[in-house]
Amino acid sequence: MQFNWITFDPPKQKPRVLPLHVGITKYGHLTINYTAYRAMGHPEAVLPLFDPSNTLIGLKPVYPTTPRAKHLRQRKDRRFSYWICVREFCNYFGLPYKKGIIIDRIESHNDGTLVLYLDPSTKYFRRTDG
Repeated sequence: MQFNWITFDPPKQKPRVLPLHVGITKYGHLTINYTAYRAMGHPEAVLPLFDPSNTLIGLKPVYPTTPRAKHLRQRKDRRFSYWICVREFCNYFGLPYKKGIIIDRIESHNDGTLVLYLDPSTKYFRRTDG
């Protein structure tokens, strides 16, 4: 008996690129996913900036020794997620973070700065998990 075997070659999957994701928890922690972290150039620290006329938050990658720099920390519960504490920043500029914020419009610039738009598309929510 002669066999005519055919080998199964699964189709190549396209690499999945996750979108930039940034949010502020009800505790005042600004969290970024790995895609956003990579877009910033894997910085050790960022400088939070605010544009009140356009209601924009900027996260500029800086050296850890820069004055007012916030050190990015890797989240223990999520391997590819990073955070900084922005509670005082939000309180100073009057940003309502106590319900939590999901920022939908995010831009990455050539110098690594992330621009976060706090416009009508921004979602303010209360989490039910604690």
